[in-house]
Amino acid sequence: MAEILEEITRALQTRDASLQEWMDKAAADLKALKDGAQAQTVNTISLGQQLASTTEGRHGITSTGAGIGLGRDDRR
Repeated sequence: MAEILEEITRALQTRDASLQEWMDKAAADLKALKDGAQAQTVNTISLGQQLASTTEGRHGITSTGAGIGLGRDDRR
């Protein structure tokens, strides 16, 4: 009976170690994805700021380039 319990204990410890390795790898992969997504967001915002130019017209603020337009573009 003691041998069986020892064998079960070894099997559970091996499984726990494998599960912990898998969880550690998954956590590292998720962190890499998160870091990559944050870097991409910063790059996109920076690029948008570089490409966008803002002008004020009679009907509000208008952004050209990669920005967002608010109001009406009076340039014709």
